[in-house]
Amino acid sequence: ELSMGIIMAVWLIGGAAGSLILAGIFVNMIDKPEKLFAIGLYLLSLIAPAAIFLSRIERIILRVPIYEMMWPLQIIYICSILLLPVSCVLSLCFIICSRMLSEAYPEENAPGLAYVLEALGAAAAGALFTFVLVRYFSSFIIISFLLFINFLFLIWLFAATAWPDRLH
Repeated sequence: ELSMGIIMAVWLIGGAAGSLILAGIFVNMIDKPEKLFAIGLYLLSLIAPAAIFLSRIERIILRVPIYEMMWPLQIIYICSILLLPVSCVLSLCFIICSRMLSEAYPEENAPGLAYVLEALGAAAAGALFTFVLVRYFSSFIIISFLLFINFLFLIWLFAATAWPDRLH
């Protein structure tokens, strides 16, 4: 229970840092949020595989044998390295997505719409992950699928910002 509490706390701290600090700095400075969103997705494409790899070798790095439990400070340390970058970038992307939705649909409640879309995506992805992907694929194959989808979306996003009249 303590380990899960530490993991959740680090994730929430990263989410707060991404949405308050990073979004506060970058979101209002840019004209086109699509470019910052694409940069965030690109960063996530670099960070996620690195986090999975580091999670596999964390015991070697910290020199903790497989049969020993990690101390709370070790858990805080490794969770901070693994989760803070991912949660910061994801929360920044959420804020950017809310801004893009508010620009695309000014009469709608953009943050509410973003939360609904996130909830629907999380439910669908959670079911797919739980019942299909984990059963048949390793974590590196799953992240490769995700990165491929992310790459296709980045291509579309860059094309949509470069030639907006041709793709809408």
